[in-house]
Amino acid sequence: MSQKDAVYWLAELVSESQKMIQDEFAAIDPVVGINRKLRKQNFNCDLLTIDNNRNRRRITFLLDDALPTCVQYQLTSMDDDPGFDFKKVDSVKVTVLFCTNLMKVGLK
Repeated sequence: MSQKDAVYWLAELVSESQKMIQDEFAAIDPVVGINRKLRKQNFNCDLLTIDNNRNRRRITFLLDDALPTCVQYQLTSMDDDPGFDFKKVDSVKVTVLFCTNLMKVGLK
């Protein structure tokens, strides 16, 4: 998989997690978005966001071409711009279960 396709791989995992979360938690209604605009500004990365519009919580994933085996993420408010304090996890550890658990924590 090319690094440019990594955001779509992650979106598939998140989509499966989204279904599980919606079935289990009425207060969490994840909205997933892919942002590839940074590439047009000469940043070699993509963003994937998961928002909970009910409480304005957000999970932001950063997929950087310079770190092809790493997924970075941050838990924030939808009202705040992402900072520089992204947590890093090896991409092989990013599974449907990982994404589901992250949504349970980050979007409540």
